[in-house]
Amino acid sequence: MRQTLAIFVDSYRELNYKKMFWISMSLSAIVVLLFAAVGINEQGLTLLWFDVPAFINSTIIPPDTFYKFVFATLGVGTWLSLGAMGLAFISTASIMPDFVSAGSIELTLSRPMSRIRLFLTKYLAAMMFVVLQVTVFTVASILVIGIRGKEWIPGLLLTIPLTTLVFSYMFSISVFVGVLTRSTIAAVLAVGVCWFVFFGVNAFEVVTLQLRVQDEVNLRQVSKEVEVRTVQIAKEEGRLAAGEAGARTAEGIEGLRRTLALKQDEQKRLSESVVTKVWWHRLSFVLKTPVPKNADTLALLEHALTESGAFRKVMFGVDDDGDAESRRRGMGANQRLIDKEVEQVLRSRGWVYVIGTSLLFEIVMVGLTALIFWRRDF
Repeated sequence: MRQTLAIFVDSYRELNYKKMFWISMSLSAIVVLLFAAVGINEQGLTLLWFDVPAFINSTIIPPDTFYKFVFATLGVGTWLSLGAMGLAFISTASIMPDFVSAGSIELTLSRPMSRIRLFLTKYLAAMMFVVLQVTVFTVASILVIGIRGKEWIPGLLLTIPLTTLVFSYMFSISVFVGVLTRSTIAAVLAVGVCWFVFFGVNAFEVVTLQLRVQDEVNLRQVSKEVEVRTVQIAKEEGRLAAGEAGARTAEGIEGLRRTLALKQDEQKRLSESVVTKVWWHRLSFVLKTPVPKNADTLALLEHALTESGAFRKVMFGVDDDGDAESRRRGMGANQRLIDKEVEQVLRSRGWVYVIGTSLLFEIVMVGLTALIFWRRDF
């Protein structure tokens, strides 16, 4: 236990000496100050003591909801997931290569401590960078929301483990390449390339899901129109056969039949397209499952903060009652309905799938790295 504590203390001192650590902490403080400087009142938005007239005001969106939205989209979605995370990778990329370099590792291995325990302790200690940074940012944001938004939300502390998880997914790649090559540059490049690849795989799955849902929504509407036209034709034929006044002529009924034929052709085309889109989406889902889901992990927090139906309707124009207006406009105006169904599918996967599969990837990477560290002759 004493050796483990000593490694943690040594890692903290190493981070403390890094200029990038303090630069990142300073930038986090600036982001929080900017977060606190923006407000909302009955006239619109505020910046420090200046009023900025806008269609969004406190009569439409309560201050606490406004601050939760800003924190989720800008604080977590932009700063923590991109800016702070990038600085963290640059700062920590050299930890493992420096640790296993000649002249350093020999002294550490001389301690009465197993190699696997030594490696795992160093791995966990290296993540203190992001833990400290996210903790400071999150606690400061809770204070801002509590003081300015008049609502205290301790649940925001969930940001700390979720952001740390996202960092750990990619850090496992950095450590693997760092131990394998002993090169900081190679570790940074590996994280950058893998981040790009994982982003592409996850984005491909979302795009194929959107295309699939789009065709499914359009097919449901066309099928409904085919059903309505069929009933209408049968009704008009019955009235014509009965000689009822006002019944359509044979030419009119023939026009309905031509329209029905066009809709049936469209229904057939959409049915075939749905089968193809479902196949592509299943393939993309299979490709996505084993890789880390960075955006999906952070989205778990955003979903929790923006769950309010009224909030979603005001900010995104989405009505939780089904968006009947969009349905009445026809296929060309169904984007909100499509987006809603896509979001429902993504949310239905839950944290077990998102975090569980991502952690499985990390466990495999850390296990391979530990095996290399254990067997290598330093």
